Amino acid sequence: MTRIFSPFKAATSITIPARTSKAFEVKCGQEFRIIDVYGAQPADFWALNALNIFEHLSCEHTRPSIERLYPREGEAAYTHQRRPIVTLVKDDSPGEHDMEFAACDKYRYLELGADESHANCTDNFL
Repeated sequence: MTRIFSPFKAATSITIPARTSKAFEVKCGQEFRIIDVYGAQPADFWALNALNIFEHLSCEHTRPSIERLYPREGEAAYTHQRRPIVTLVKDDSPGEHDMEFAACDKYRYLELGADESHANCTDNFL
């Protein structure tokens, strides 16, 4: 389960059960926090430009823009149009971020022996 909330509205908290998803809007300049409530659950994160939903965060474009695999505090993640879309303000995660691999999808789970109904991040987004 992942919990997301905005520090600008302390009363606003969204709890997202494992294997599900939730969309929410963050305006330019606002901050949000993603917390893994149980301490071991990965959270695939998607960011879209509200003015052009076809412009999206792209890990493969972020890496060459920041010249490393993962953003550090204070660095941005970039879109496929090579524009910053989110900035990592603080990182209390216990390890590296999963920016080297595509989000899990039904084809990955089929390779692993699961059936097509297995929950996955790509279908959660769609």
